[in-house]
Amino acid sequence: MVGFMSRSPDEGRSRTVLAVVTGLAVLSLLYSFLIAGQLLLGLLLTLSLFALYFLYRILHLLYRLVRAHERIATAIESRADAGRSDEPR
Repeated sequence: MVGFMSRSPDEGRSRTVLAVVTGLAVLSLLYSFLIAGQLLLGLLLTLSLFALYFLYRILHLLYRLVRAHERIATAIESRADAGRSDEPR
């Protein structure tokens, strides 16, 4: 139960972005089919929207990876500095 209660802010933001992209995709499909009469135009717009969403997700995951590596490097440096200060001269 606790796992369902604790969601990260990134997950909530991602769900919001996905909901907006899905809403825009549905609207563009409806417009292209009902108003313009060109279904392929709507499919092109929909695929473009989801491609932009996946690009956003990939860039966000790469950013998180870089931040994690920075935290690991900082921890290793601080541990190495602490080890140097403990050594007798």
